[in-house]
Amino acid sequence: MLLFDLTIFSMFVLPYSNQLIDLLIVGYILTLAGPTANLVWLLAGAWLRKWFVNYKKQIDIVMATLLALCAIAIIIKKKNRNGDERMAYQCN
Repeated sequence: MLLFDLTIFSMFVLPYSNQLIDLLIVGYILTLAGPTANLVWLLAGAWLRKWFVNYKKQIDIVMATLLALCAIAIIIKKKNRNGDERMAYQCN
């Protein structure tokens, strides 16, 4: 959490303001945001677990298909007009 806070302060707060009140406000918001995000993650995981148990075979098939498509997209590359490599599914 400390590394996260230092990153937020150095990247998003200190370039724009170095007043103590601004640092305290951002610190307070981060203190509330961390546990809230963990709680949302916990509740979403509990809900998804029930869904995954009920539809295990279908989810396994979809995930395997998506994994295979990602592998194919990585393997199949084409050169665009400028000569740099881009994924085959990109339009530009």
